[in-house]
Amino acid sequence: MSKSQFRATSPQDADAVRAFLQRVFGMSPGSSVIEPRHLHWKCWEERADWPGSRGYVMTSQDEIVAHGTVVPLSCESGGLRFKMVNLIDWAAEPKSVGSGVALLKRISQSVDAILVVGGSDMTRKILPALGFKLSGQVSRFARPLRP
Repeated sequence: MSKSQFRATSPQDADAVRAFLQRVFGMSPGSSVIEPRHLHWKCWEERADWPGSRGYVMTSQDEIVAHGTVVPLSCESGGLRFKMVNLIDWAAEPKSVGSGVALLKRISQSVDAILVVGGSDMTRKILPALGFKLSGQVSRFARPLRP
């Protein structure tokens, strides 16, 4: 069995990331989640609060086996500022057992905390086994004033 590699993605990975997410999530090719401009905005558009890529993959033999995109967050408490992320587009190849967990653990090494909002049934099942705890529930609704 080959060893998995963790790395940040680049715009050159866009087609492979798009194909992986489409396949693993069962999306149609025209899904807005994997539309090229949207994927670029989520992963590679420059941001002052997160230099470099926000997309990460685990690969095995140069094939993506897990992917996640971080949404940078921060929290200030008691004069301290914490670097946090919300992980979106978190997906793993079903045949590559543990690759999604390995990706999450590698990303967690670069931040103070990971915030999870919602998630699939599988995500909600996996996270408690990794030490995540429910800290509260938030409901917020918005009504657009203009289209």
